[in-house]
Amino acid sequence: MIAILFLLLLIPLLFILLFFNVATFSFARLGMSQTGAFLFLTASIIGSLINIPLSRRRTMVQNPQGYPLSMFFFYYPPVVQEQVICLNVGGAGLPVLLSLYLLLGGRAPFWPTLLAVVLVTIVAKMMARPKPGVGIVMPAFIPPLVAVAAALILAPSGHTAPVAYVAGAMGRNFFPNFIYTVSPFQLYFHFIILA
Repeated sequence: MIAILFLLLLIPLLFILLFFNVATFSFARLGMSQTGAFLFLTASIIGSLINIPLSRRRTMVQNPQGYPLSMFFFYYPPVVQEQVICLNVGGAGLPVLLSLYLLLGGRAPFWPTLLAVVLVTIVAKMMARPKPGVGIVMPAFIPPLVAVAAALILAPSGHTAPVAYVAGAMGRNFFPNFIYTVSPFQLYFHFIILA
């Protein structure tokens, strides 16, 4: 009985170790050392808890409707709340910094990477839908698969992993959220987190 309980407690730990090993191997394909990959992954996980406010704006939620004669006796102010646009450190900040490092360091060639980012952004924009109370939702696996396919087609040999990472990080995570935030589209959320 104790062996079964120990095994049940050990299985989640094995999955966590497997995840860290796969992620470390993936970052090693980008040219990072195992220590650097582990530190970047740990920083991304811890950074996902940190949201940096970028801007605040007031939004009118509802304009109350009164009775026809009530406007002479009562004033019903519109309900206004504040909308905060935040940058998630682990979900947008660090991946964008690593993408810039890969682009400026020459590991990801500029033109194939730019074309892959545009392709992933178009696919992500077509699939992203604002959902009240949740945020901007899209299928989880389609944009990364498009990033990999675009990198396999567009990137020269040996540069596939950096192009796929930059296209996935910039095209899926950052730009669709930014497009929805900057556009005059009415998003009635208290927080918009770029992640």
